[in-house]
Amino acid sequence: MTVEYDQEAVQAAVAAAASPDEALLVPGREPNRCSRRHLCDRLAEWAIDASRFRPTGTTCTKEPLE
Repeated sequence: MTVEYDQEAVQAAVAAAASPDEALLVPGREPNRCSRRHLCDRLAEWAIDASRFRPTGTTCTKEPLE
C-alpha cells in the first residue's frame, strides 16, 4: 500500500527534522535510498527549503581514523 503525503505534511516533517532521514521518520517512513530520493524530488517540486539539513552518512576525518 502506497501512502501519499501532501505538501503541508512534508513541510511539517521537514520543519521538525534536522536531516532527510528524520524527516522520513516523522510520518513513519523507512529511510532508504528510494524514500530519500522521493523526498528530495518532492522538496524540489514544491520548492521547500531544506538547506539546513545536516548531511546524511558517515564523515571520516583524520582524527578518528588514527
